[in-house]
Amino acid sequence: LSAVVMVVGERVVPDLSRSASLILIALGLTLAGCDVGYKVDVRRNTVTWVTWDEGNGRQESPVVGAGAKTFQVLRIGPNTGRQQFGRDKTHVYREDKLIRLADPNTFREFGPRTYRDAKSVFRWVRSAIVQLPQSDPESFTSLEGQWSKDAERVFYEDRGFVPRDINSFEVLALGWARDREAIYYEDREVRQAHRDTFEVLTRWRAFGRDRDHVFWHGWLVNGADPQTFVGSSPHEGHDHKTRFYCIFNTKLEIIRMPVAEARAEKKP
Repeated sequence: LSAVVMVVGERVVPDLSRSASLILIALGLTLAGCDVGYKVDVRRNTVTWVTWDEGNGRQESPVVGAGAKTFQVLRIGPNTGRQQFGRDKTHVYREDKLIRLADPNTFREFGPRTYRDAKSVFRWVRSAIVQLPQSDPESFTSLEGQWSKDAERVFYEDRGFVPRDINSFEVLALGWARDREAIYYEDREVRQAHRDTFEVLTRWRAFGRDRDHVFWHGWLVNGADPQTFVGSSPHEGHDHKTRFYCIFNTKLEIIRMPVAEARAEKKP
């Protein structure tokens, strides 16, 4: 650190008190930054996840259920000096969170935000690492976004299903996909959709349409004219006569209003 100086008369002298304070602050930051990661206390049989940052200071979170006597840090992820994965004889953890169903003896990194053990694949889904049920790591492939597949099943996030023809399966946009026989939204087939005329609307891709129907998140927007329908927001669109506002609260709700009235009013 460069010393801070002050002028006294014609003499220039170091401001030792301020310089010393800066040095002490720097030392404190350095020491605080070193004591982070997993802290294992075999005598008390506790494992703790320790973090530090300027805003929150030092934070300690117990790794509930972890056995200190068998706990090991796993060398997974970037070499930042603070490894975020650990295991004991029965479980795998990321920071202070249990990765359910992961085998501690074979768990390892498998790709970007993807992991595997001897039997299953694990991926990041909604801020947690979860198992893809019935996944086969030997034939697993990551697709676009939250999509992936193995030899028999397709997965959207952690929800798997068997499409009609997995060999021709392809992602269209966001939650929409198709194979040579059907259209899918996330983990379900859109049974009313005509595969050969279906398209995802370009601007607001929550909506799709075929020659006879309009769909929102895979659900039929009953009464909408596909020839004139235009999406205007992630939840809203209109055809030449009617404005549609789509909500999902355990079931699809559609609020309809004549276009002429909708132009003069706010959204529901």
